[in-house]
Amino acid sequence: MITSPNVLLSKDEIVKAYQEVDLVLDWSRQELFDRCHREAWFAYELGWQDGRPGDPLIFGSLLSQALETMNPNVFDGYKEVGLYPRDNRTAGKGRDLLDLYVRKFGAADSKKYDVVANEYPFGIKTRVADKTVLVKGRLDQLLKDKETGLYWIKEYKHSAAYMKNQDDYFKPYFLGGQTGYYRWAVSQIFGEDSVGGVIIDLFKVTKQATDDMDLVRKIIDDFEIEWDGFDEVVREWFMAREYGFHRSVKSCTRYNSLCPFYPVCKGTTTNEDAMRRAGLTKKEENSWHR
Repeated sequence: MITSPNVLLSKDEIVKAYQEVDLVLDWSRQELFDRCHREAWFAYELGWQDGRPGDPLIFGSLLSQALETMNPNVFDGYKEVGLYPRDNRTAGKGRDLLDLYVRKFGAADSKKYDVVANEYPFGIKTRVADKTVLVKGRLDQLLKDKETGLYWIKEYKHSAAYMKNQDDYFKPYFLGGQTGYYRWAVSQIFGEDSVGGVIIDLFKVTKQATDDMDLVRKIIDDFEIEWDGFDEVVREWFMAREYGFHRSVKSCTRYNSLCPFYPVCKGTTTNEDAMRRAGLTKKEENSWHR
């Protein structure tokens, strides 16, 4: 591991560093900013968030926890039946997906890799486009190849349906995005030649038949990851701060639902009463997910 005052590996250090930099950046922030500048303004400049976490997010968090701990009991207390007649994000489906992973990849993974950490947080202070930027994130799992000593980044994803467009689903990971952030961070922490690549386990969780589930794996070697860095998004973010965070109307609706900020965005209001009536909540100034 590279010892540097700019490499932060605890939540407390990372949160403290928020006050020491010009911009806090992670893949979620960039993805949202790329989608709609004004949505990023509401979420990350003003600190508002949707106060009603969606079912996919809750289920995904539990599934990741189960996969990292190999403990099916993490689903205890979660819904045993779907919210809708054909909704299968349930405790039973979660346990079945864990069992599927164990049968398909579990033994081979244990033989090949040591688990360095689960839910591995990182924050790295760096200079980008003449600004001091804190690049932060959290790996689902950090592995180390027992034979080569290289580090591998494990990410768990789940999708309502991927069988018809697997290539489209995985393509963004080859082109950078979240993988680029994670690969860069691990290389900063352990050295440029320390990264083996990224492993993505994609679980199929549908709203169809109860037994309809699947798991596919994509292994992306380090040399396949294309990534151009943070310069462009940092420059655009500071330009938006100067000239305004503009709305992208094409992103108002996605996944068959409205953007959580839509009710207030139409008038670009920042009135707290209006925000709360829309179901939004104010984040703590220095919260981990700020």
